Amino acid sequence: MSDVGAADPPAGLRERKKAKTRAAIQEHALRLFRERGYAATTVEQIAEAAEVSRPRSTATSPPRKTWSSRTAWT
Repeated sequence: MSDVGAADPPAGLRERKKAKTRAAIQEHALRLFRERGYAATTVEQIAEAAEVSRPRSTATSPPRKTWSSRTAWT
């Protein structure tokens, strides 16, 4: 019997793409925060670095005010 947990990869293609996009946004947001500082980093800069549109970046991620915390992405 296998347990289904939060660490299991999403099943469908759409869910996998969302997870990949979310991971890219998180990676680039945290990198830009380290490089430029939180206040100096815009959502547009993060979206451009993650190669997603601004609406996509806000639709697939938690609110920006929580982006500086890794726990916001879990």
